[in-house]
Amino acid sequence: MARHLTEAPLRGEAGVLEGGRWRGEIREPWSWLVASAALAIAVWGVGGRATLASLSPPLAVVIGFIVHEMAHKLVARRGGMRAEFVATREGLVITILSALLPLKILAPGYVRVYTHYRISPRWAFYSVAAGPASNIAIALVSLGISMAAGSQLVAYVARVFAEINAWLALFNLIPVSPLDGYKILSQDWRLWLALSLAAGALYYLA
Repeated sequence: MARHLTEAPLRGEAGVLEGGRWRGEIREPWSWLVASAALAIAVWGVGGRATLASLSPPLAVVIGFIVHEMAHKLVARRGGMRAEFVATREGLVITILSALLPLKILAPGYVRVYTHYRISPRWAFYSVAAGPASNIAIALVSLGISMAAGSQLVAYVARVFAEINAWLALFNLIPVSPLDGYKILSQDWRLWLALSLAAGALYYLA
């Protein structure tokens, strides 16, 4: 998930911030660590036997989430914008508590992107689309590995990665604010449809 803020043209901090300080948020590098821990707890819990098979779902979620948010960040920076991943305390609590629920709510944080008047709106759009696209790429590669693997364990782990990353892409493509799908659909419905169909097909095949 990526959120864009308008930066003051001639200042180092975002114009909509007060000194760049945000309450209830954890910034880099700690944001990556606490978000990963919260995701692992939500998916795997705090107990259980640690085997490659049992660790596959939390690993797939953590890696898929990190790649998704990093894609937002790197594309935004490629377009000349400042970007950072922040973990929200509310999101961390909700994510951890979802360990008790059959339906997981995985929203420990988001990438904050600072835009300004010099930046092309297309780059801001690319930074949003990069998140779901990265999960689709992981799902596609993982599905290929699962089909070609000679080991049942490798095939299982790869299929778990394919299914979870396809699901992460599908979830983020839901056209409801503040999810990525809302921003993508509002600017390019063809791209939104293509990404949604690709993610849906991969989830079905996985």
